[in-house]
Amino acid sequence: MVVVPDVPQERPFVLVGRDIGRLISVTDGLATVEFFDAPVSGGTQSVEVPVEEVHPVLLEKQTRVWWDTGECWRVGRVVGPPDENTPLYLIALPNQEHDELPGEDLYVRWSRPLEDPLRLLISRTPDSPFFHKHRSRF
Repeated sequence: MVVVPDVPQERPFVLVGRDIGRLISVTDGLATVEFFDAPVSGGTQSVEVPVEEVHPVLLEKQTRVWWDTGECWRVGRVVGPPDENTPLYLIALPNQEHDELPGEDLYVRWSRPLEDPLRLLISRTPDSPFFHKHRSRF
């Protein structure tokens, strides 16, 4: 990871405006930040912003996160951020299960609307089982 003033290397997330992304590089006062759009191939977008707009951030409780297991994408919510005792995030999964994962394995969707919502359905990570019966008719 590239070292930017006030961005600790052990924390992979940065806040730019109201979006959380990953710092990729810094050149001539511009930071390249990668934002996560959807859990599919090509599901990230890189944006250049002034380095002054990049701030380190820990994911807060209840932040929705995605990660790739190698076989499929999983989705969960942060229930415990890392602290001085562990570098791992505690993630709540469906069916009251939990997992501990490093921040570099997690992705947080940026706040921009999906250009193609079908991509999220294709990845089999739609938001809530509550809405499943209403979406399944399509």
